Amino acid sequence: MSAPLPRFSVVVANYNHAALVGRAIDSVLGQQYPAELREVVVVDDGSTDDSRERLAAWCDTPGVRLVLQDNRGQTAAFAAGVAVAQGDYICLLDADDHCLPDRLAAVAAHLDTLGATPEQLFLCHDLQILDGVDGAPIAATWFDQIGQHRFGPHLTLSAVHHEFPFASTSGMVFGRPLLARVMALLPLHEWRMFADAILGHTAMLLAGEVHYLRRCLTGYVVHGRNDNASIVAGRYVAKARWNDSRARQLRLLELLVDTLPFSADERAERWGYLARLEHAYRTVSADRSRPQPLISLVVDAQGAPPDWMQATADAAARLRDCRHELLWVGDAATLAALPPD
Repeated sequence: MSAPLPRFSVVVANYNHAALVGRAIDSVLGQQYPAELREVVVVDDGSTDDSRERLAAWCDTPGVRLVLQDNRGQTAAFAAGVAVAQGDYICLLDADDHCLPDRLAAVAAHLDTLGATPEQLFLCHDLQILDGVDGAPIAATWFDQIGQHRFGPHLTLSAVHHEFPFASTSGMVFGRPLLARVMALLPLHEWRMFADAILGHTAMLLAGEVHYLRRCLTGYVVHGRNDNASIVAGRYVAKARWNDSRARQLRLLELLVDTLPFSADERAERWGYLARLEHAYRTVSADRSRPQPLISLVVDAQGAPPDWMQATADAAARLRDCRHELLWVGDAATLAALPPD
């Protein structure tokens, strides 16, 4: 006998998408799913266009909850929605995307086959990639882009060898308790953009696996204002992200593995996950060669004898296949006694 249908909250994060946020809301209200078992929580993240004036049209609509906040970024907007959501499960949705009519019904049916609980459920479903606001889907789906066919119906921590084995934000579904735990662990101010990566990897550390639903249930709109992609000659092209988000992400995930109450085996599995993630971040394809990085070696020389400092300098000089610098730390007398370059 099937379990009772779950209640869903669809949390929409909006910033300056006045022309599209209404379509996102209507796509939830038009779901082929019982109205009493779904709600849409719209968080306006300090928009400077006329989003709030347009959102006022839904202020008295059953099943719609509006949250207005100062601009704090995408992750904080989703966190504000999660804080007031009442569903058993939470589907995320960017305001410039929209749900296909069967999103909630299809997810509910899949959850029934998993026997999942909200405390541990992390699921990603496929997305249509749309060329422009009113464009048709391109040939490849999101799962095609990430090579999801290699992962199977679910992926555990020990099997991940991919830097981003997840759906983009609008294809993510979480049990509400799990997502609340994730949000409580994140320094939200540091993740103003690209929420999908930090949410996905943090949820993996907590849940230990991600499930996949190989159906396109959301329209992911690629238009002129996307920060991370464009459509070129009918193909999805990711934009380079020249920032330190990956390094910050690894530092945060390492801190979580160090401090959360995992068993020894669980902690070892998560360290392996992070090691493979770092390797995936550093791997460069053959047709995109990069110069060797500069490696800074910081040496605390305070109180060290001269022969030790000389041996350290000699060892650094023997490094091959990389550029490096030595940064010595100590008081004035120590630094005056450093070996010559």
